[in-house]
Amino acid sequence: MDYSDAEMDADFDLGTALTSLGGGVALIGVSSVSEDSISMHATMAVENSDPYSQDFCGMTVPLPAATLDGDTFSFGPETIDWKMYEDSNAVFDDVASSGVINEDGTLITDISMAFGFDLRLSLESFGLEDVEDMCNITEALGLNCIPCADGIVGCIAAEATNLTANVLPTPFEVVDTPYDHPECTLTGDE
Repeated sequence: MDYSDAEMDADFDLGTALTSLGGGVALIGVSSVSEDSISMHATMAVENSDPYSQDFCGMTVPLPAATLDGDTFSFGPETIDWKMYEDSNAVFDDVASSGVINEDGTLITDISMAFGFDLRLSLESFGLEDVEDMCNITEALGLNCIPCADGIVGCIAAEATNLTANVLPTPFEVVDTPYDHPECTLTGDE
């Protein structure tokens, strides 16, 4: 997914934020399509790959089942457990997305995506002990912390529109176990 033209609901650069918070370019793969539904998986691209290529060392994440109405898909709001590696986990709440698939299936445009995220769940991944430190990081990126469902400040919420996704030059593969794909050169001990 290309974040460069994303329009955010705040003074917030999605691409910079995802890269700074350990993310990068998300890849979306279509697993199956029927007349009225579409199943998709997500993963991350290999850092600095050009053209983008799938990181086969990480697991793919199933996205919520999406309805398909003509050329438009939509899903959510749902919770997505974004766990690509055994030692990493991010839970996105209230994820909702929609987009328009072109006639030959090589481009998805007008993608919108809304989500919430409890930063407290990622403190250890970033070597932090206090959610206030994490909030300082997100606020520097233009996204203020808000109260979570339990009333404690430590969550973020964002909405992006005008995202696009192009077909990759290589097929997308579902990966169920980290570091187990033949094209992965890492062992998970690095």
